[in-house]
Amino acid sequence: MKQGSKLGRPKRREGTGTVTVQGYIRIGKTPEHVLIVERAIGRKLKGAEEVHHWNERRADNRPENLVLCPSRQYHFMLHARARALDACGNANFRRCPFCKGYSDPATMKEWHRGGHFYHAACRTNYRRSRRL
Repeated sequence: MKQGSKLGRPKRREGTGTVTVQGYIRIGKTPEHVLIVERAIGRKLKGAEEVHHWNERRADNRPENLVLCPSRQYHFMLHARARALDACGNANFRRCPFCKGYSDPATMKEWHRGGHFYHAACRTNYRRSRRL
């Protein structure tokens, strides 16, 4: 792949795949990143397995940029930890859906044991504002 496109996307030689609307490269009907990981591990992906782009650039299909995730939940967790690290410098912190701030989950309440955390005061303020 050559770099240099005006949009920051890698240029591809003609006949080496197409770029989807979402920014993934497909070879035939299969995403290129899936083909690369399957070749690396020597088997087809199992039903729940997904491929994560480490640098989050969907067209960057270098093997060192691809991570095999055992499930969609694990894949989402990688994205959540990356967002927390970028936002506050600590990948273990979680984002409050009410105030949008990041804090240590030990200081927050968990929402129905679903892995979502919030500040009790933020939820109280939100509920009060909805009653008005």
